[in-house]
Amino acid sequence: MVSISEKYIPNVFICRNWAISGLRNYGSKIAKGEIYAFIDADCVADKDWLKNAAEYLTKETCMIGSLYSIPTNAKWIEKAWFSRKPKGRCEVTFFNSGNMKTTLC
Repeated sequence: MVSISEKYIPNVFICRNWAISGLRNYGSKIAKGEIYAFIDADCVADKDWLKNAAEYLTKETCMIGSLYSIPTNAKWIEKAWFSRKPKGRCEVTFFNSGNMKTTLC
């Protein structure tokens, strides 16, 4: 993954043995932009993912995510975890962060 990242971005930071939340917090601390986008290595984003998110994020401070597609051979826990499918603007009790976008407050 590091060699792929280095082809597209000038700086790659390696933090071994960190949990995903710590890595995202670290990235947020050193980032210099107004819109932060997180995507996991095992996620495939829609081609208009960032463009569509930016439209909402420039209107108001919010967080945006999307539903996950899971493999047909997923285990029961994956099926249960991703069976909730909120649509549109709504309050949720959890937020999947595999493809999350947010603006600075």
